[in-house]
Amino acid sequence: MSFHGGAEQARASDRVAEELLLLIRRDRISPGSRLAPETRLAVEFGVSRTVIREAISRLRARGVLRSEQGRGTFVLTIPTRAGAASWPVAGTDVAGMLEFRASLESESAALAARRRSPLHVRRLTAILDGADLSSPAAAVEADWEFHREIARTTGNGYFVAALESLGPGSIMVPPARLGEDDAALARAWEEHRAVIRAIANGDAMTAGAAMRAHLHNSMDRVDVHP
Repeated sequence: MSFHGGAEQARASDRVAEELLLLIRRDRISPGSRLAPETRLAVEFGVSRTVIREAISRLRARGVLRSEQGRGTFVLTIPTRAGAASWPVAGTDVAGMLEFRASLESESAALAARRRSPLHVRRLTAILDGADLSSPAAAVEADWEFHREIARTTGNGYFVAALESLGPGSIMVPPARLGEDDAALARAWEEHRAVIRAIANGDAMTAGAAMRAHLHNSMDRVDVHP
């Protein structure tokens, strides 16, 4: 392949990757959904299968997609918009992002336990109770709103800003959620409820520990570690 040919292919794969990201952000392709086969995507985008494979590889590297042997390629998370933060986009280093969240949100949960009101507890409980866990997209949205509400409960805007800079792309959909078994999602929701109980009780130490355990368990569920 010539230099120019390689450059053109790289540009084409970048374009396809960005178009796929746009479809995911607009909920045309939801977290948990399986992408169409490479042959179909190649026809839809008017490119070769090689270009499609490179585009998918780029999105896998960003933590947006995951390929399962014999099953296909799935959307794991809603990608963070470019430029949303001054540090790396969440999907570029999933392990590092979750490690950062464990530190940030354990302190956030502890502070929320010290400053919560009955209204805060009701809001957190309502988010979990109202979630449609049969829909990966709805589960991601509820998961994100739950963590953001805890940050709001601190009363400290810096916690909210730090979390929002990561965006909903920091909520990962583990591979187990993509199949018929919803045990992983049920465990995550029970971990959320453990955090709420500690916050409601005003137990800062337990709230922080519960949140840290939840996010370390999230690393296990998506099979990434620093």
